Amino acid sequence: MTRLRVLLCAMTVLATPGVLAFEVRGAVVDRDDKPIAAVDVWLSQYPRVQKTVSNENGRFAFNEVDVGFIDLVAHKGGYALDGFSGVVAEARSIALHLGAPGVVALHIISDDGLPVAGARVRSMLVCDRFSVPVESLAPSGFPSPRSDSNGRMEITDLPQEGYLQLRVAHRSSADTVEAYAPVGGELRTVVLYPGVTLHGRASAADGAGLAQAQLVVLLETPTGTTHSSQTLTDPEGFYSLRVRPGKARIMVAHEDYASPKPQVVTIAPNEESVTVDVQLVAPCALEGNILGPEDEPMAGIHMIYVVDGEVYGEALTRSDGTFRLLVPPENGVLHVLPPPGLMTQDLPGIPVKTAEQTRIALSPIRLKRLPEIAGVIRDADGEPAAQAFVRSIELAAPVYAITDAQGRFRLTLRQMPEGVKELFLAEHALRFQRRKFSVDVRNPESLEVTLRPYRVDATILEAE
Repeated sequence: MTRLRVLLCAMTVLATPGVLAFEVRGAVVDRDDKPIAAVDVWLSQYPRVQKTVSNENGRFAFNEVDVGFIDLVAHKGGYALDGFSGVVAEARSIALHLGAPGVVALHIISDDGLPVAGARVRSMLVCDRFSVPVESLAPSGFPSPRSDSNGRMEITDLPQEGYLQLRVAHRSSADTVEAYAPVGGELRTVVLYPGVTLHGRASAADGAGLAQAQLVVLLETPTGTTHSSQTLTDPEGFYSLRVRPGKARIMVAHEDYASPKPQVVTIAPNEESVTVDVQLVAPCALEGNILGPEDEPMAGIHMIYVVDGEVYGEALTRSDGTFRLLVPPENGVLHVLPPPGLMTQDLPGIPVKTAEQTRIALSPIRLKRLPEIAGVIRDADGEPAAQAFVRSIELAAPVYAITDAQGRFRLTLRQMPEGVKELFLAEHALRFQRRKFSVDVRNPESLEVTLRPYRVDATILEAE
């Protein structure tokens, strides 16, 4: 499902607080593993934010956490912050280490070289380890520095010898992403560009505005680079953000409605604003559960609903293996994306006919362990081919092996293939012999592959 996975990166699976919630706890310690008290700790499941403070033993706990992606951030003045970002599917304990602090100094200017006052950091990725959604955490006390009248800004309490990726924002500019800013390095200049205001309203079929709808804009600029921006609608369903000119793909999600087909608009440089209204649709609820190889409930399994190659919805299974996915009333395919080492027992994609239904109860979806592909490679004379190279051709997670003295090989798949049959190639170590062969990867049998001679074009091309 790799080609479909690419479409998922922009949207956040919206958490449903209180549904089979569990606890995320942990401790905050210093470089000597001694507990640190009175540390502010945030847990964000976009757009929901929780905050607590570590006790005298450095411990903290969040009790209302649902399966999904979290950003966990710990901060206390005089220390370098630490955090964790990732999917949690069950109760978990996480240790956070606060070390010596460092600083990133920025100089924020406009595209004509003038200093920009009042710019802020919307979010930052720290050392490629964890994200800090500054804009979401700031209302509950996380530091959110602004650039001064000279365009200068300092971001403090960062890990020494670390580095950041920053998203810098200003009310009159499009966001700029600074891909690499080393902690303690030289003053870095960040350029903000004016951008175009993209605004509109998210509503239901009856015209009522929808609050807390999540909009994501994927923008391809004329130079070929891709930018992403996201925002939430206000209580009346309105949204507004500034983006750079280019081809914009606008997606929307809401916890009570099905997502419509993404809209694609072209934003010209000379436009002051572009209005794009989006209407969400009454959903059909797909409900079911996913079981593992030993019939155990599988938590945190990712699923997507696809109509004509377009992703219309996604969900994660809860801690008891159940799921509820809201999809539009259009026939599509439910794809289950198992973790490494597992695959679906039946079809990789489950056809679904919604046909004006509001709820569909699916049969249990079972996962099984990925199979091994084994066999013998023989040369063109029928003898075992030792040291032959065997590899996959189109698997997203390639696999390969070298045959032993008897020509035997064994391949262990790492990720569920997209198709039922996949192509492999075997090549002789010393002779011009090779052969492509296909394997039913869902039910592979022991193979015996005989190589065939092939000609090599050894023509030497003359230099131009």
